[in-house]
Amino acid sequence: MESFQQLYAWQEAHKLSIQVYSVTKKFPPSERFGVTGQLRRSIISVEGNIAEGFGRYNFRDKNRFYYQARASLIEGIDYILLATDLSFIDRMIGNELIKQAEKVNALINGLISSVKIENKYRNEISPPAVDALHHYGTREYRE
Repeated sequence: MESFQQLYAWQEAHKLSIQVYSVTKKFPPSERFGVTGQLRRSIISVEGNIAEGFGRYNFRDKNRFYYQARASLIEGIDYILLATDLSFIDRMIGNELIKQAEKVNALINGLISSVKIENKYRNEISPPAVDALHHYGTREYRE
């Protein structure tokens, strides 16, 4: 893959961000710096962390950002539930947002697993190459 935009996890997180922005436009003006801001920030953090993780070469860095994306997503789900309970979001729309968030969560978990598998595979094939990856921060190892 050449770009983070090709990651299905990023595409679905981006879709969720757009949905959240659309829904929060209808929130009460008094919530601009409350639930509205918190929900938007947590959800856009998801796609931002996925993108940043994609740009990292070290497997620990990648997964650190993917784990952060997942944590931000869970935070966002909490705000969606709160906004639904406060009647800022219709329950049916809230359920759709949660469903999309769960889809994103599964995709982020897949990213985390794939990085772990890739790292394990590299360790089994060529441990010196992995040391070079950590030391030089590059994907390729040339003797």
